[in-house]
Amino acid sequence: MNGYMNLSVRLKILSVFAGVLIFIIALGVMAYSSLDNMVSEQIPLVIENELLSEHMLELRKHEKNFLIRDVSNLEFFETGESKYLTKFDSEFKLLIGSINTIKSHDDIKDKPDSIEKLNQIENYAYGYQTDFLAVVEKTKEKGFKNFGLVGDLRNAVHNVEEALKSESNIQSLTITMLQARRAEKDYFLRKDTAYQEKLHGIIATFKKQTNSSTLSANKKRTLTDLMTSYQDSFDSVVKADETIGFDSSLGLMGSYREQIHQLEPLIADIHVEIIDITNAKADQTKFGILAIVGAVLLISLSAGLFLAKIITTPINRMKKCGRKISFR
Repeated sequence: MNGYMNLSVRLKILSVFAGVLIFIIALGVMAYSSLDNMVSEQIPLVIENELLSEHMLELRKHEKNFLIRDVSNLEFFETGESKYLTKFDSEFKLLIGSINTIKSHDDIKDKPDSIEKLNQIENYAYGYQTDFLAVVEKTKEKGFKNFGLVGDLRNAVHNVEEALKSESNIQSLTITMLQARRAEKDYFLRKDTAYQEKLHGIIATFKKQTNSSTLSANKKRTLTDLMTSYQDSFDSVVKADETIGFDSSLGLMGSYREQIHQLEPLIADIHVEIIDITNAKADQTKFGILAIVGAVLLISLSAGLFLAKIITTPINRMKKCGRKISFR
């Protein structure tokens, strides 16, 4: 300390400035470290948190686009390819990637409750994917126009109509066949199994009319077999629709909608948890920076007072000496 007091005023001032500068640099490094942690750790977590919800919304969009457009797209039934399914697959991989990124984050991986929710989200997401792709496969199996089970049904109808055309004086059978076609079309419009029962009754009537007609035994057998094939083809289409789901709450569609209903609140919960964690980290960083700013101000004030003392002490001594000399 005596050595320091023996230094010149200039060196004392420089040493004080150097000390203050070192403190400010150290505090600046601490502030930078806090901000860098926010940028490198918290912001990516927030981004993945937002992406988790966005990926889910995109999956629902591609799913709905497929169900609206590709169930009547001949190219899909011919090639089995769909741009909406390709997008769905890509988006699903991004969703799983976001889940895994969040699970591995330092602020999440040590929270058992959060990890459990993320595991549930992942399981429900895979369940959703599995059931939706099962709908896709069943839709392709059902077919459209000349493809799949619907194509088989059209062929069966065509075969009956061709057989009726080759005969005369069977107007009653033709009328009954038209009634059967109307019941078939009503089913396709409304997806109501009451029309399946109605069709079965009309086909039974057709067979009775056939057996009581004046047609040859061979022709009767042919028409009866063709109508049986028609009914079987129609029932196969109805069965496919039942498996898919007559509406969005039934069948495979109902199953994957249930997965979605389980997913959405879990994603919302994780979203809130991550926002709370980020806000807490931001508050911690804010208070840390305020503390650093306060420390810099305090050090600067102390340094200023110390410099004032260093400068004024020699001056005051000179004044005292001057007064003593003037009184002699």
